[in-house]
Amino acid sequence: MKQPSHIFSHIFSNIQKFREQKCFQKLLSLLPPSMQKRILYIYKKGETLYFVLAHPGFLMEFNYNKKHINEVLNLLSKRFKACEDIKISHIKAYHKYIPPPPPKKPKPIQRYKERALGEFEIATKNEELQKIFEQIRQRIRDNAQK
Repeated sequence: MKQPSHIFSHIFSNIQKFREQKCFQKLLSLLPPSMQKRILYIYKKGETLYFVLAHPGFLMEFNYNKKHINEVLNLLSKRFKACEDIKISHIKAYHKYIPPPPPKKPKPIQRYKERALGEFEIATKNEELQKIFEQIRQRIRDNAQK
């Protein structure tokens, strides 16, 4: 069975965006594992390459490593076919940190006090129904006393 990447490479081999994404994936794979975990995704806008980071704390460390990333990008443009046409003049990064939502507190079970007093008239002549209505009346009175 063919892999999806193999199928996409045949379908989209000439599209520039697909080539860029292949290049960015290769760039990401060449970075140290500590940086790979912190980068959510990479995209290009104009001649600027943007790195979207997972947390604002990684932004400063990323800025220290811009020089190394630029060197890796230059090597890629010389050796990797998908990166030949990509021209990057600036590298920028920003964070897209979304804090996890706080755990939801379970809602308390609402309990209502019985407001009826069980005072109603049983107007049936059927003895079975009278017994049932009498049991209902007794339960209402018991609940009203609680």
